[in-house]
Amino acid sequence: MRGKDDRPWEARLFRLWLRAIPTRFGAGLEEDIVVLFENRLRECGRHRYARMSLLLISMVDAVWHGLGTWNDRRREPRATKRSVRSNRVPGLESVWHDIRFAVRTLRKRPLFTALAVGAMGLGIGGTTAMFSIVDGVLLKDLPYHDPEQLVTIWMANPSWRGQENLDRFWDAIEVRPVDYLSFRDHAKTLSSVAAFQEAFDDGEGVLTGEGVPEALSVYQASANLFETIGVQPILGRTFLTEEVAPEGDAARVAVLSFEIWKRRFDGRRDVLGHTVLLNDIPYQIVGVLPKGFRLPSDPYNNSPNAGAIDDGLREIWIPLGEGCGLDCGGHYLELVARLAPGVSPDQARAEVQALITEGAIEGLVARLVPTKQIITNGFGSPLSILLGAAAVLMLIACTNVAGLLVGEAARRGRELMVRSALGACRARLVRLLLTESLLLGLMGAGLGIVVAWLCTDPLLAIAPAMPRVEEIGIDVRVLIFATAVGMCTGLLLGVVPALLQTNDTVGPTLRLHSRAGSTRSLQSAVVSAQVALTVVLLVAAGLFVRSFTRIMSVDPGFDPEELATLTLPAPPVTRISPQQRALFFHEVLDVAREVPGVDAVSCATTLPFPGDGTYHSFGTLRNGEQVVTNEWFVAADPTYVETMRIPLLRGRLLSEGDSREAPGAMLVSQSLAQRHWPNESPLGLRARANGMDWTVVGVVGDIRQEALGTEVQPAFYVPIAQTNTSLREVTLVVRLSSDPSVVLPKVRDAIWSLYPDVYIAEPNTMVGVMRDSEADDRFRALLMWTFAVIAGVLAAVGIFGVTARGASARAHEMGIRLALGADGPGLILLVLKEGLLSAIIGLVLGLTAAFWASGLIAHLLFEIEARDPWTFAGATILSVTVCAIAAYIPARRVTKIDPIEVLVEP
Repeated sequence: MRGKDDRPWEARLFRLWLRAIPTRFGAGLEEDIVVLFENRLRECGRHRYARMSLLLISMVDAVWHGLGTWNDRRREPRATKRSVRSNRVPGLESVWHDIRFAVRTLRKRPLFTALAVGAMGLGIGGTTAMFSIVDGVLLKDLPYHDPEQLVTIWMANPSWRGQENLDRFWDAIEVRPVDYLSFRDHAKTLSSVAAFQEAFDDGEGVLTGEGVPEALSVYQASANLFETIGVQPILGRTFLTEEVAPEGDAARVAVLSFEIWKRRFDGRRDVLGHTVLLNDIPYQIVGVLPKGFRLPSDPYNNSPNAGAIDDGLREIWIPLGEGCGLDCGGHYLELVARLAPGVSPDQARAEVQALITEGAIEGLVARLVPTKQIITNGFGSPLSILLGAAAVLMLIACTNVAGLLVGEAARRGRELMVRSALGACRARLVRLLLTESLLLGLMGAGLGIVVAWLCTDPLLAIAPAMPRVEEIGIDVRVLIFATAVGMCTGLLLGVVPALLQTNDTVGPTLRLHSRAGSTRSLQSAVVSAQVALTVVLLVAAGLFVRSFTRIMSVDPGFDPEELATLTLPAPPVTRISPQQRALFFHEVLDVAREVPGVDAVSCATTLPFPGDGTYHSFGTLRNGEQVVTNEWFVAADPTYVETMRIPLLRGRLLSEGDSREAPGAMLVSQSLAQRHWPNESPLGLRARANGMDWTVVGVVGDIRQEALGTEVQPAFYVPIAQTNTSLREVTLVVRLSSDPSVVLPKVRDAIWSLYPDVYIAEPNTMVGVMRDSEADDRFRALLMWTFAVIAGVLAAVGIFGVTARGASARAHEMGIRLALGADGPGLILLVLKEGLLSAIIGLVLGLTAAFWASGLIAHLLFEIEARDPWTFAGATILSVTVCAIAAYIPARRVTKIDPIEVLVEP
């Protein structure tokens, strides 16, 4: 005889489960069940998944069987023992009987099944699709080793907080090399500190020599960066210590991202040792990083409210030390560190603060932020609100299905009474009804998964740029989420109708009447909840739509129609000198002007949308005191303002006479003029900016630099020929007279005919650029409006069903009223009262909830109050109209009743 300890661990766990469940088995029966389980376990052999599946099924079956047949087994122990010694786990036959009966019952009611599964599928599908996005962007761990220990180190200057043009940067200042070396060599709370920065001054290198020139994101990294993050190359190696030494010339080696390896080099394994040209400098490829490696930076741009989203993809990495070494001054390094075991971020921050070396800006403090928070900066709130909206839609679908279940339970009241009279206990009937609702939930989950799978790609197509987009998709986590939601929904929705219809506190004669009354009350409550939730979604959708409408009606300050853009960098200094770059751009403009269909061409160092330009100090004298601010800086061709059609308010435009030898000439925007010269004309006055003295020759209108929904940025414009700024790249603005898809390729070919190795970004129209800049607002408005429409349809179906059932139940009464001379409008009004009463209650509750919830989305709205009365009034009118139509259709049928047919019915 084998002892208890000799049993497999699955059998011991199963025995503990039998003792722990509320419906405990007797000692003898428990032993027989465990023996039977061991026999079945032995048949599974060593197949781990088969043994685990048997354990889970047996545990669920024990609870299920104990709930329904405990009383029977207590009265008939011998029969139960014979069943236990049979070849099946106890209760399995009963469970399969319930499932088969539920399938037959649902198949006999195709309309009810289709409506219930369809409503649940829509709700679960919308929620699952949004969950897949939230899960991919916010919830999944970073694909690094122990990602929770990774932190990003920045400096913060609290004195900048609240200052115009500095407030957005105050808490994300990059680190000096001297401080990086101090942290790396002396910090005990950090097990590793690594640094990286943009290469070639602007983070872009032009890959030439193989095919079409292409601008790639190129970053420099310290030798320990990939080790600190916990990433190993899938091919080759990363950097060696001697390749990033600050002394001497760093070795010219490069590591490719997986994406550029696949796209540019076709995933060839012989790419190691291959030499590529970046800005005409040769680099030898030594490794390839794994798929999906991302390392975002530039936090003030990496948010949905910024013009450009940094997705973290760095296509080529080169050693830190190439070009500018670690001995340079200034704040330009971004640091990633790994906390030592058992160290909290606060402890590490205190030590890092103490290690800041002399010469730092006064008041500068260290700031340690979890790396995952940096990657998802600014996306938590918008995505959470959209997921909440999807959850509200799910609740509306649930209330719709609950109404259907309550109605069906009322219709099956007589059937359940017969079963009860034949000996079925209440637990058995509850289990029968719960099996049906659980089956509906699983079917709804299956349909929801299909809906989510179909909707995910279209959602991503219209969604704004987001980080970690490669993590979004229907995976095992999403499938488990959808299945769990379906099962929980089915069980929760089935509990109330099951308990209601199996209530045995009243006698059989009164039970039907009490159930009918309670059923009508429950259905009315369900409809009220449905309408309330729908009103909340309608108000939210109305606010987002009105906000987006306001944004799109904003005047950008220039004429975007028939305007296109092309961005191109200057050839590297290995080919032409900095003095020759102005000539290069002049030649590019000349050749572009000769293309048929081009009305005008100009260029500038930065264009509006996405507004990733630069700020420069701007100083003037006011009342004998120097006033210095940071303003938006644009170096442009003299024809730029005219090509953009920015209105000239006073003075003159820039001209070809504003050459390098002429005095510095400047245009200022209206808001900048009002800021520095509020009570006088700025024409002829002088200002110092970008290290030079300038004379204001004209005042132009304000334009939106970053996005339509952002504030106007005061700006000043200077001629490219007079600026001392290094012109690494410019953007051409082309005013067209014909189809952009035909003219722009010709412009690009004309430039390549002059400079075949110059990279030119994909041309785009200014209208398209503006549309992309507002993608996040468009996405929210469209998605919320879609949710609101679906919710309105579900609410209308629910009101229709309640009114129709009420009218059907009162058909005999209506026949009598018609026979006694009642008119049609009076009967319609009588039926409408019953259908609309619950809708009006829901409307009041919904408006109250919307009034409170609207404050949660106030920060996402543009030029509209969160409690905008017009939006609330519109949602109210729309809700009342939908409810009235849904209730009127079945009420109208009352007038079609033939009194004779109704009165002669038995």
